[in-house]
This record gives sequence, C-alpha cells and structure tokens, in this order.
Amino acid sequence: SPFAGGKAVRAAGLPVIFDAPADLDFEEDGTHVIEPIPQAKDPDMVADRAVQLATGKVTSVTGVIIDMPTESICVHGDRPNAPEVAKAVHERLIAEGYVISSAFTR
Repeated sequence: SPFAGGKAVRAAGLPVIFDAPADLDFEEDGTHVIEPIPQAKDPDMVADRAVQLATGKVTSVTGVIIDMPTESICVHGDRPNAPEVAKAVHERLIAEGYVISSAFTR
C-alpha cells in the first residue's frame, strides 16, 4: 500500500500528513501515475479531482473509485499551466466550502 509507511509512522506517534496531488492520475492501488515530462492539464478536471480527494476518494485510471486518505492537496508547479491549475483548484475548493490553510497551522 502506498500508505503503509505513513500509517506506520503515525502508529509510532509521529505526525504525518497524507498529501495527494490533484494533478496526477492514480492507479487502482493508490499509486500515482508519474509523467516523464509534465504536461498541461485541464484546470477544471484537476479542480474536480481536488474536490473528490477532499472527500477521501479518487477515481482511478480504470474508472474505479478508490479510498484515498487525503489531509493535504498539492498541485505540481512544473506544469506549463500550473498557475491556472492552482487557481482553479483553490477557487473550486472554496466554492465547495473547504477552508484553505497551511498544513502547519492546523
């Protein structure tokens, strides 16, 4: 499981934040699909995924909805349209009633 390490650290009493990238696809086992060269992504599609991740779920590349424990959502800054993607994610999460804050000010 991609969460085994984080769960073990948390079980040992250390703080862990489960972060999920809204701009990456996911396999059915929860692992990320990494692009060799980051491409532009549809900001609305990434914003939709961010909202889904905020509920603790995500749709895999095969169309199966899987559990995805998410306490933090990131967007990679090396995409050609990263600012537009980040803005769309930020605006959509706020519109859905989520509070945007730093993980360090919980």
